[in-house]
Amino acid sequence: MAWGKPRRGGASGAVVITTLVMVAVAAASGFIIYHNLGEASSSIGIDPPPDGGETSTPSEFTSANYTAAVPGQLAVAVRDAALPANGFNATGTTSTFTCAASPSGAYLALTNGGTGTAGVSYISITSAGVVSEFTPSGECDIGGLGSGSSTTFALFPLSSEVSPTPLSGQDYTGVVGLSDGLSIPFAGAWQ
Repeated sequence: MAWGKPRRGGASGAVVITTLVMVAVAAASGFIIYHNLGEASSSIGIDPPPDGGETSTPSEFTSANYTAAVPGQLAVAVRDAALPANGFNATGTTSTFTCAASPSGAYLALTNGGTGTAGVSYISITSAGVVSEFTPSGECDIGGLGSGSSTTFALFPLSSEVSPTPLSGQDYTGVVGLSDGLSIPFAGAWQ
């Protein structure tokens, strides 16, 4: 039996195969994709949600938006935010929000580019390092693409509690929690 020099790179084939298997398993199991809408889709290799071919960019007050997606079912994103600092304060008495078909006052715009529906179970906002959590007062469902409720607005009353009281221009981060366990991070600055 002749022994030769060991081949270099033999292990790299195993790494490639292992990686492909992991990607296939993740795709088959409905792997959750977080897509930063502030980046070009082609740069990260993920197609934007099917929303008529257009991608929206975050508003000037919502600097980082993400989409929580289950391929073929959900593509829920925070598309816009109007969170005035004077509508939230440490002495506020409300930790709930309502959902409506149109914006009013302080709101987050939630859109779904997928065919499934999603329910919002909570929204948390972190300001000055402190987390404030809000729950829906009533149903808060985001319909599938093409339905009249594929864009839903989470409305916050003027008496909403965020401690310490936010200042205009101060950064915040947040998470929208969906009833199926998905969560969508967002960030911006108080108006």
